[in-house]
Amino acid sequence: MFIDLKNGSCINASEVLSVTFVKQSGSYNINIKFKPHNSLKKESIEINFDEALKANEYIKKYFNIETYFD
Repeated sequence: MFIDLKNGSCINASEVLSVTFVKQSGSYNINIKFKPHNSLKKESIEINFDEALKANEYIKKYFNIETYFD
């Protein structure tokens, strides 16, 4: 399965090392940390959403986690 990184690129889910979710200053942030030697040659990426609903939809679609943010 590929994960849309919301910046015009995607990465294979097998290249993801960890994911963290944080609400910070009215923004809902998803930080995706990649395994070493991944196809993007990046350590991590942060995806920001203004609405909890949109963040939760993204989390459910790509990480199969039900409602995370209230």
